[in-house]
Amino acid sequence: MIFNNISLISKKEWNTNIPSHNIFIDYDFLLSFQNNNLNNEHIFIKDLNYQFYGHSFTLKISKANNYTSFFTIFFNIFLRLYPIKFFYLTNSFITNVPSFFVKGTFSFDKILKEISVLNNPLITIIPDFLFDTLNFKNQDLNFIKTPIEDEMKISIDNNWSDFDCYTKSLKTKYRKRIKSVITSSNEVIIKVLNNEELLQNKDLLQLLFNQVIDRSSFSGPSFNICTLIDLSKAYNEVNIFGFFLKGELVAFSSEISIQEKLYSYFVGFDYHKNKKYSLYSKILCECISNAIKQKKKVVVLGRTANEFKSNFGAVPFKSSVYLKVNNKFLAYFLNPYIKKMKTKAWTQRRPFKNNL
Repeated sequence: MIFNNISLISKKEWNTNIPSHNIFIDYDFLLSFQNNNLNNEHIFIKDLNYQFYGHSFTLKISKANNYTSFFTIFFNIFLRLYPIKFFYLTNSFITNVPSFFVKGTFSFDKILKEISVLNNPLITIIPDFLFDTLNFKNQDLNFIKTPIEDEMKISIDNNWSDFDCYTKSLKTKYRKRIKSVITSSNEVIIKVLNNEELLQNKDLLQLLFNQVIDRSSFSGPSFNICTLIDLSKAYNEVNIFGFFLKGELVAFSSEISIQEKLYSYFVGFDYHKNKKYSLYSKILCECISNAIKQKKKVVVLGRTANEFKSNFGAVPFKSSVYLKVNNKFLAYFLNPYIKKMKTKAWTQRRPFKNNL
């Protein structure tokens, strides 16, 4: 079954095979993404042996040269003006998490063809962790493997009982930076936002989030922050924190707690106040502190600001996607460029004393 509205299937039927710990493909989780992000087309695929979520979106590639210099002339002249329809199998907003359920092996070619008929995307994208899970390497699907920005993660040391233990594990230079963050953000008050506060501040939360996205190296489909608000109501695993300065909401962060991992994907802050009050650094410190308190093993910090996050001990998790241009004529011209795509280099910081 392939359909474009999850309401066409019952919650009980959709959730039958879903592992209880995987909220990322839970019915209510996906319903929230569908209802709050109407600019995207949502696709739901279900069979006895597998279930997938994916969505399509239309973008003008305005920041392609952040990924490769080979695209500069071609994209800036043509693709900046020409909107491209992508289909992303799994959830492009929450990467490297399984928005799918698979049991056994099967051929995926027929499903991709049906998606193309239903959705008609120019480019199909499959993340590497799904592509490799389904063993597509043995199928002639004509996908091209392409690197994407590293996802940054921090491993939580078992010896850290609190945030102070974490700071003591840092080299002097980086420990001083943390102390500077604590000093400059001393006036900032942090609290978990309740349902009433979330609704009252939803427009401001969206504005703060957009400030971050607008300055990122690559902007994907637009994300409605009401999605996150709904998820925080429905799941104890999802929390949204407000950062207040003299009673004014100047930043927010969100955390999704799943088993041994703490995910921090959606944040926002006032860029004008960030330099003086170290708001983004404060967000990262708070996330690390919460992971230690919750005895997590890993903090997942997403893909943006890689070098900056490495100052806090984050290391890159190499990732890639598999791309397929579905129009044969355009594929002839685009595939040579896609094969040359690469991410920009950045410097990995090594803040811990036990690092070389």
